[in-house]
This record gives sequence, C-alpha cells and structure tokens, in this order.
Amino acid sequence: MEIRKLSDAMILAVEAAVREAKDYVQTVVGALVDNALEALDTLTELSKALGDNPNFAADVAVELGKRVTKEALVEKLANYVPKNGDTTVNGILTATDFKIP
Repeated sequence: MEIRKLSDAMILAVEAAVREAKDYVQTVVGALVDNALEALDTLTELSKALGDNPNFAADVAVELGKRVTKEALVEKLANYVPKNGDTTVNGILTATDFKIP
C-alpha cells in the first residue's frame, strides 16, 4: 500500500509540473503574440504611409537617379550669371545678376 501512495504522489507531482510547464508556455507564447501584433501594426502603418506600394524602394531609387547633381546645377546656372564684374551684395547674387540666355 505504501508503494501505491508513492505512486500517487509521483503522479500528482508530474501533473503539477505539467501544469506549470503549460502555464509557462502559454505566458511566453502570449507575450510573443502580443509583441508580434504590435510589430504587425507598425508594418501596416508603414505600408499605408508608403502608399501600399510594393515597389517603393525601386521607385525611390529611380527618382534618386534623376536628381540634379551640384556640378550639373552649377554648370546650368553659369549660363544665367554675367561673366563681367562682381555684381553681388556681400557675396550674394542679386536679382540683376541673372539674365536669360
């Protein structure tokens, strides 16, 4: 009979350990799911902010490729600034400095 009681005690201990393990797993999975939902909300918000455009990165790269370089701008503006004499005020170009070629 004493062996039977020991067996029952062992079963109760195993059952308690299983309950603890289940509770722990549920807690960890619950925290993981809660955090995932927040991350998914953030991704949804970002997607909406980017216009739900799946090609956003490629589109931005194309537009960046179209940008005007500093050198090209200086070269183009050189056509509008007179070559003779300094007509700036304190080193700043004035409206009369520009001419249309």
